[in-house]
Amino acid sequence: MPTLDYQESRDREFCDTFYYTLNLCGGIMCDYIYQAAIQSPSKRFYIGNEKAITNLLNIKKGKRITSCPIKQKMYIDLYKKACEIQAGDDRISFSEAVRRAIRSPAPQFYISVRTARHIIAMRRKDAFFNQKRKEASNELL
Repeated sequence: MPTLDYQESRDREFCDTFYYTLNLCGGIMCDYIYQAAIQSPSKRFYIGNEKAITNLLNIKKGKRITSCPIKQKMYIDLYKKACEIQAGDDRISFSEAVRRAIRSPAPQFYISVRTARHIIAMRRKDAFFNQKRKEASNELL
């Protein structure tokens, strides 16, 4: 799986959102909780500048950029936001509008339930091993 430019930040924010949603719903894990967390707003669009600019320029030319429906939705939402930003200040380039759009709040996390489950599982695994490492170092003292 390729590493995303902002994967660590996205995963951390998603985990916070997931556990907040889980607590609101009584602590019972199910696909609904994952879906509700995914549909929650995020602080930004988690995509790199260069990849976003390239793909949004392709959208502007009318080209199809991905077969993944989730990523397609993300790029369309990002494109709309970039166009709004550029319309608000016609002195900025489309590339700069894309950069600003990326840093603006996104309406959701653009990940699948499978990816969400993976993120949560990896965070739990990391927390478990960090706890074990801490306990081992305490025993040595």
